[in-house]
Amino acid sequence: MSNYVTIKQTIELTPEIMAKVFWEFDSNAQAVFFQNLARLAGDSLEAQMHYARKRCNDDGKKAMQIIGVEREDNALAKLDRVAHEVKPKGAK
Repeated sequence: MSNYVTIKQTIELTPEIMAKVFWEFDSNAQAVFFQNLARLAGDSLEAQMHYARKRCNDDGKKAMQIIGVEREDNALAKLDRVAHEVKPKGAK
């Protein structure tokens, strides 16, 4: 999918649309998104995320928790480690 959109009308960029666009990004584009979010928000990012989390339902809170976790015991970090340790069949 291309990161370019041709728009011939005015559209409202709702949270639902923004989430769909974000999800279509590859991991590099998602990383750039977060880097730009941090740059734009500056020192207010932590407070804004705190207030946004307070307004989330359980699904939103779970997503924010997953995004915010950088611990080594995180399940995603474990999967990443395992993926690098897997050897092809017949490898010694």
